Amino acid sequence: MPCDRCYLLQEHIKASGGFRNAFRKGNGVSNSIGILLLFIYPVWAGVLQVL
Repeated sequence: MPCDRCYLLQEHIKASGGFRNAFRKGNGVSNSIGILLLFIYPVWAGVLQVL
């Protein structure tokens, strides 16, 4: 599963024309947030499970 997330992030950065554009352009921001949530959610769920 982490491999899928990395692939999605890599493809998003390529399609946006680079790392900066992926996080700066209006249409890229929402995609970036969604992809980053794919990374953050499992970690957050694990933290909540421990607590």
